[in-house]
Amino acid sequence: MLEQGIGAYLAVVAFALWAARRHLRVAWTVAMGAPIAEGRSEAEAVTEAEVQEYRLAFFTLAAGLVFCAWFASSLGMPAVLGLFYVLLYLVLQMAIAKVRAEAGAPTHGFHLAGPDRILLCFLGPRSMSVRQMAAWGLFWGFNRSYTGVPSPHQLEGMKMGQVVGAPRRPWLVAEALATVLGVFAAIWALLHLCYRHGVEHHMLGPVQGMSGQGWAMVNTWMSNPPGANWGGLAGIAVGFAFSAFLMAMRFRFVWWPFHPIGYALAPDWTVGTIWLPLLIGQVAKSVIMRYAGVKTYRRVVPFALGLILGEFVVGGFWEVLALFLDQPQYAFWQ
Repeated sequence: MLEQGIGAYLAVVAFALWAARRHLRVAWTVAMGAPIAEGRSEAEAVTEAEVQEYRLAFFTLAAGLVFCAWFASSLGMPAVLGLFYVLLYLVLQMAIAKVRAEAGAPTHGFHLAGPDRILLCFLGPRSMSVRQMAAWGLFWGFNRSYTGVPSPHQLEGMKMGQVVGAPRRPWLVAEALATVLGVFAAIWALLHLCYRHGVEHHMLGPVQGMSGQGWAMVNTWMSNPPGANWGGLAGIAVGFAFSAFLMAMRFRFVWWPFHPIGYALAPDWTVGTIWLPLLIGQVAKSVIMRYAGVKTYRRVVPFALGLILGEFVVGGFWEVLALFLDQPQYAFWQ
């Protein structure tokens, strides 16, 4: 089932790139030195400032991919494999950003379905050296789940900046600095707390339960390495094809009720914890739109947002109280 979700996520990205193909072509051509007028001929207004941003974006992307491939190679993973690993990671980041932007999904954890699961459909651990297995174990740390990926938050920040009319370049610089500093601060804080208090005795919850999962996976491979997962590859193909079908039906028929994003989210266990509130909200929206009209629906939206905000205020209170008392409190999300 997870492989079908992976295929659905890949289809979401493929359709998004296809829809943006003209803009991406213009961005690439002007970034490579083509005259700006060429972009305008494609119904894309491109300014000199945007050309500089496109060049910086492509250069940063290329430099980052080269560095990540070198880093993977230094750990024992072939550089080409490391490059594909990072590219798939960026594809999943793009898919999650698309899911948040288009559907506003409140959860997109996508647990245990990262680039490692995709590549293992082609490459079985049976053909890996112990050092290469260890590299996969290290990469597990940022691919176990995708509950805290930065892309959706960055996208929402850009949208808020656009709405309030904030200058784009300073806003982007601030987001980039916050991302870099946030990564280093989070890693430092985690290592500091683990070494200071000890993982086994004081670091409760996810830190204690998940910190050894990557190495447990590597240990299993060393004891009994599996081969390629061709059944998983078939599941990815089925998920991609079915999502393409759902997308085509959605664009062709206005009455089509099924969205490919719902199919992509379904395999993750977190959706099982929120499906009932989502169903209640959908039914309430349908009833209000059908029997009370759009004006009433717009008047009810602030009330619904207030319900959501109220839940998170109460949940946030318990989390803050736990910090001050240094004792676990009620975990409202469970």
